[in-house]
Amino acid sequence: MAEADRKIFKYLASSAELVNISTPDTQVHNVQKLTIIRYVVLDIYRRLFSIVLLVNIALLIFVLLTGDKLRALVNAAGANLMACGLARQPIIINLIFWIVCAIPRTWPFRIRRIAASVYHYGGVHSGCGIASLVWYIATTVTLTVDYISGKQNISSSVIALTYTLLVLLLIIIAVSYPTFRAKFHDYFELTHRFFSWISVILFLALLIKFTDDVKNPSESLGRAIVNFASFWFLITTLCAIIHPWILLRKIEIQPEKLSNHAIRLHFDHTTTSFGKGIQLARHPLRDWHSFATFPDPTRDGFSCLVSKAGDWTADCINRPPSALWKRGILIYGFAYVMRLFRRVVVVTMQTKQ
Repeated sequence: MAEADRKIFKYLASSAELVNISTPDTQVHNVQKLTIIRYVVLDIYRRLFSIVLLVNIALLIFVLLTGDKLRALVNAAGANLMACGLARQPIIINLIFWIVCAIPRTWPFRIRRIAASVYHYGGVHSGCGIASLVWYIATTVTLTVDYISGKQNISSSVIALTYTLLVLLLIIIAVSYPTFRAKFHDYFELTHRFFSWISVILFLALLIKFTDDVKNPSESLGRAIVNFASFWFLITTLCAIIHPWILLRKIEIQPEKLSNHAIRLHFDHTTTSFGKGIQLARHPLRDWHSFATFPDPTRDGFSCLVSKAGDWTADCINRPPSALWKRGILIYGFAYVMRLFRRVVVVTMQTKQ
């Protein structure tokens, strides 16, 4: 979405002189700058991202100056990792959309317009992801200093796990950079997914080993680990990751080719409601794609429209599938915010034939 916004508003800014041919170049340039700042640099996604990150940085400074640093750093890293995972969890997403879009249409338009930006929740996901890395770097530095100084009884295996996890987190953040993500989306998706799974498991292993090293000899490992808030944060994160995959199914579909650029896929395994989307894949461990769903008035079930936008969609049109994989539940998306308004204008573009 951020990349699309950037292209749209770059075009609008570059076309500013068309509004008034007599407008001086300086004023046109100022309009371009203000447009880019308002609608690209300060869009809702980036504002959410910045708020989350700045709050975490302020808390990090506070923790470094006071309190039990190491435990607080580990717990904060785990909390942000949990928030990062929950921000992409289908049940949580649906709950957020349901609560926010339950605002009555009688409320002031300004409030409803702000609420309609709920689909920018990805800013929270990204902000918590970067924040978890920041907290984890601070954790790594503190652990390393304590290991070298002998302040705590930390084993070399803890240090090895610590730096292995740090490398994985850095790779996850690196491949998430918008330029890399746009050019190598398939590599981004696979790396992001599998490295994230491994990172959560490694973090849990690190936490267990670290607890075993520093706990009181008279205390059992089980009792010591459950007193770590980060342990429960990681368990929650694991549950959030596992849940959609428990609902992984291969479902039969009825393809209806509309043109060389679009195909309609019909489903009958369940029903849909306004504003929901489905995630589909040819192979469950490869790239997944999301599509808006439409209730089918002539039969039980629903359909989705796939237009040519890349290799996967082109292959879907050229070789119509008889079955596809789906995971999780149907998820509310951008269209659901329309229910906040009495009237809406939908702008569409013609597909290439």
